[in-house]
Amino acid sequence: MNKVMIIIALVLGIILTGMIVFFGQRLLSMVSLPEGVKFSPSKDDQVHLVIERPEIPENLTVANKSNIRLKILAYNEDDEARMIPLKEWTLNPGESTRHPRKNYRFKAFKPAIFDKLLAESGVIGSDVTFSGGEGKIEISGSPKKRVSFTNKTKENLRVFIYKNEDTAQLIPLTTFSVTPENAVEWTDKPVTPPMFSLKVFRPQLLDKQLAAQSGVPDQSKILIYPGNK
Repeated sequence: MNKVMIIIALVLGIILTGMIVFFGQRLLSMVSLPEGVKFSPSKDDQVHLVIERPEIPENLTVANKSNIRLKILAYNEDDEARMIPLKEWTLNPGESTRHPRKNYRFKAFKPAIFDKLLAESGVIGSDVTFSGGEGKIEISGSPKKRVSFTNKTKENLRVFIYKNEDTAQLIPLTTFSVTPENAVEWTDKPVTPPMFSLKVFRPQLLDKQLAAQSGVPDQSKILIYPGNK
């Protein structure tokens, strides 16, 4: 019985230590300190961020450049089976419409009592074009550019991502480890939100915050440079 209690105490101790390490720095960053006093970063010990992003229209264009009338359905990018449509359009040849930009999957049908499936796409977040005819409809487009993080410093860094509306920032949406002079990309899961917040930390017992930025748009290239800009 005593051995069981010792094992339980050890497990609880490990869990408690992990919670202190994980939440310690985030709780410290939320504490209000007297003017001129802060835990981190200091002027000589931080990084600065450069965020690059081309001008991208808020909406994408869905264009029927085929020679037949089409019924077009859009699905969430993570709906791989294309079971629950988000939006439906019926477009005559030459017609187009606009829709908020994000990654979708598409299906094209020939409208009828029983719609005839003509084509379906992979993930597309750019303008999308439907071309060809009833014998063969082609769907053209590409996914949104992935967010990337490039570490221009000479030390390992950790990037924590939060939902932009998450003001507490206790539980990250996802994290990335970026080695010196290297880059990583935000892959498909979790799906990149249209806007997010981030913090850059130096990995240590209590990760040290070196930079923070909110309102970062998707499809951005984030460059992390040493020193205070």
